[in-house]
Amino acid sequence: MSLDESKRSDATARDQRGVLCAQCEHLNHAGVSLCTVCGADLFYECPHCGLQNERVLLRCRGCHKRLSGADRHHRRHRRRSRSLPKRLRLPLLQAGLVILALLFAMGVLYLLNHTQFSKTE
Repeated sequence: MSLDESKRSDATARDQRGVLCAQCEHLNHAGVSLCTVCGADLFYECPHCGLQNERVLLRCRGCHKRLSGADRHHRRHRRRSRSLPKRLRLPLLQAGLVILALLFAMGVLYLLNHTQFSKTE
């Protein structure tokens, strides 16, 4: 199979199924080149062989070499999803400390009440 035939078969397969957006993860209808939600490009041209690949792919369908644009997006997306937004970090830390303080106070009160009742008996 020549490179032109593989390009045509990839285009036919793309037309039959939707295309996932690498930026917002929306499943777009077949045949569109820009995401209908965020407007991002859905395809990336391989710098090695020139084949149009979906942006969500890490390797070219034609030459199987790494697609640098898609690779950068996946690394950035993974890093962003692991950490909490900065605006939520401090309130969550404060809430955790309040819960720990309440548990500690409840434990102290329990021990005080328990020791008082054992001394009166």
